[in-house]
Amino acid sequence: MRATARIKLIGLSPAPFGVVLGLRLLRGLFLLFLILVVSTGRALAQTNSYPVIPAGSTFISDSATPCTAPMINTFNVTDSFTVADVNVGVLLSHTYRGDIRMSLKAPDGTIVEFVTGAGTWWYNISVLFDDEAGSSYAADATDHSTTARYQHQFTPQTALSALDGVSAFGTWELQICDQYAGDTGNFIDADLELTVGAPQADLSLSVLASNTTPSAGSNITLTVQVTNGGSATVSGVDVFAQLPSGLSYVSDNGGGAYNPVTGIWTLPSSLALGASASLQITAAASSTGSSSFLAEIQTSPITDPDSTPNNRTTNPNEDDTDSVFINVNGTAGTAPTLSCDVALERLDWSTASWTTGSLTGTNIVAGTPISIGFTGSTGALISDAGFGGQSPLISNVDEGGYGAGTDSLHWLVDYASTSDQIIITIDLGTPGVGVEGLQFEMFDIDRSFATPNFVDQMSAYGYFNGVPVSPASTDGLANDVLTGSTIYGTAGSNPPDADGNLTYTFASPVDQVRLYYEPGPGASANPAPQAVALYDLNFCPRGIDYSDAPSALGSPSHYISKGIRLGAQNPDRENAAAPGANADNDDNTGVPDDEDGVTFPGLARGATATIPVMVNGPGGYLQAWMDFNGNNSFADTGEQIATNVQDSDGDGLINLSVTIPTTATSAQTYARFRWSTTPSLSATGSANDGEVEDYAVTFTGAASLVANKSIAVFDPGALGLYAVPGNDVIYTFTVTNTGSGPADPGSIEIIDKLPAEVTFYNGDIDDAGPELNPVAFSQSSGAGLTFTYATDAAYSNATTKPVNFAACTYTPTAGYDPAVTYICLRPQGSFASGTPDPNFTLSFRARID
Repeated sequence: MRATARIKLIGLSPAPFGVVLGLRLLRGLFLLFLILVVSTGRALAQTNSYPVIPAGSTFISDSATPCTAPMINTFNVTDSFTVADVNVGVLLSHTYRGDIRMSLKAPDGTIVEFVTGAGTWWYNISVLFDDEAGSSYAADATDHSTTARYQHQFTPQTALSALDGVSAFGTWELQICDQYAGDTGNFIDADLELTVGAPQADLSLSVLASNTTPSAGSNITLTVQVTNGGSATVSGVDVFAQLPSGLSYVSDNGGGAYNPVTGIWTLPSSLALGASASLQITAAASSTGSSSFLAEIQTSPITDPDSTPNNRTTNPNEDDTDSVFINVNGTAGTAPTLSCDVALERLDWSTASWTTGSLTGTNIVAGTPISIGFTGSTGALISDAGFGGQSPLISNVDEGGYGAGTDSLHWLVDYASTSDQIIITIDLGTPGVGVEGLQFEMFDIDRSFATPNFVDQMSAYGYFNGVPVSPASTDGLANDVLTGSTIYGTAGSNPPDADGNLTYTFASPVDQVRLYYEPGPGASANPAPQAVALYDLNFCPRGIDYSDAPSALGSPSHYISKGIRLGAQNPDRENAAAPGANADNDDNTGVPDDEDGVTFPGLARGATATIPVMVNGPGGYLQAWMDFNGNNSFADTGEQIATNVQDSDGDGLINLSVTIPTTATSAQTYARFRWSTTPSLSATGSANDGEVEDYAVTFTGAASLVANKSIAVFDPGALGLYAVPGNDVIYTFTVTNTGSGPADPGSIEIIDKLPAEVTFYNGDIDDAGPELNPVAFSQSSGAGLTFTYATDAAYSNATTKPVNFAACTYTPTAGYDPAVTYICLRPQGSFASGTPDPNFTLSFRARID
């Protein structure tokens, strides 16, 4: 029940059919006017308008269209593009506008409830809802006309911008409901306006093999297919599809061109929306062993919304990348080496605990809890005195080739059918934190050929914060990769042997692994009893990187993830924050110094500085702060100097432009930089990946340079010569820093045009030695500069002024050279400030013509 009192006005009813029909007849003229307005106001984007397809009934009430069963009107969009902006016009009658709620649903299922009830007792809705409108729908306090189509333009109660970026193609739904009793109305009309965004090519790639377990010497066919599911035709696409060792190129066919040496497949000239291109590579299985054939989009000129070309080493799980394991002749593969940024830890079953027959158990190793649980067909777990008792249990029956006494977590099952399944869930550390990497072996994955027989099959799936993480799967002599991470027994193996071993390697962070142990292909309908064991778990603990600025500024931390960092060095693993007055305690911990992501130029008050920040890892966001006023807080207005800045060009460098306030402290203060795949981090708190770096900084006064140019007659013999044609003169530049701070290194360039009536002298400036250069340099009052003629002087013979020192490329001839039109000079170093004001001079000689 609503407490708001209202007065009902009698006499306003829904528009009669004739009025509605009249509106429909005028609709074409209105749409033409609307499109013209849009075209004028948005010169850089095209906006398309789509008419409504009304529901069968137009009547609106709390009983006919309640919010549990709203009226649904649709818009049929047959154009394919990415939406940049959404507007929707709605015309309906109703005697109490505050009862109405409206939602817009995109073809991909995204819903925005843009009217949540507003307008209280006002009548009717005739509105074009536009995020960019000047007025708010919620604040509107007027009755609307049902004969004036889209009489008003308002911002919706919830922004429609949540639909920006979706694909336009498909059916859009306008949902309307009446949330309270007592008032009614009728739906009259609606229009959907979609602005066309930048074209995208959503390229996906798949790989298939005709045979994943070929015998040595036989041929297989590898098929690579690329599909364009985006909104634009794309050209110039290259795919990396290099054959791994063990497979030799024989031939290929399909669209485009394939280079078997580089492994690059260049697709046909263009790939239309919805089209696919495929390549078939015939390869010979030339040597035994396991390998992975991987393909990925290498280059694409158009943005892909959900994948990045050529990033398979850092993100192999995007839809533009796929792989297939090939096991030639069923021979054992070689597991990759698990490398850690910190010391490798091990859950060793010879020291771990497990209650015999229990379905759950937890061990803590190096502070990391590892919990294992058995679910699924646990009734199939049986006891056998020869295996030590009721499974699961710690046993040394399976040795895996490591010798007598090797302990593992062992279980014996007697499945009733091939649909039975044991699921082993391994939880590693804290959810969302997990471990940085994981590797473990399974023992005795094999098969029997008796009647009834068994065929072991093991599958592994990893997750990090709920997102799938795929392992590398390495098979043994008695098993083969069936597909992906599924390995099944192909031959028999004795418990002491390594033939039945397999290895799973997770090279990226993972917090949960699920193992599915079940009968494999070829097993009897009621399989014979079978045993398997989980050997020791090797893992990389998630190290933590902490801050080292004074504790008053907070102590943020980042879990270390390989490849997500600032600078070139991986961050050190630390036990706690290391606050210090100079913010360098972390710098001095570990070898080499890991605080190497930020290089500071001169930071002058009142000046703008460009701070280069080196970042690593895709999908990262940079946050940065400077304590300008020196009050040991980053919370003051304007002190966050970077918010969610990304490496948009992928070059690993973000050039951060920062203006130092004129009121900034002159005492030492601090700057903080955080890089993580988590956006909007504050100056404190923890992050699941990345790095934090703190720096002590000092703001200086700004440099103020004053330059003068003087001319004196060259008269080495003191003959009293005059400045007349035929005599030489010495031009001298004098530059003084009268400011309160130094000039940035490399920021001084002098480019001077020679007057038309003089000729530059390219020789010893005073004809007396010991210098032999045409340009003389001197400085005073600790200016702190250097000048090397060979690298810091240059010339131009251009008629217009060179844009910078690098554009001065003319080499003058010896003696007087009339071709020299500009002399270019650049002293090196930071031009200091001080009292008295430092200065430097540069001089050269010319002849009066």
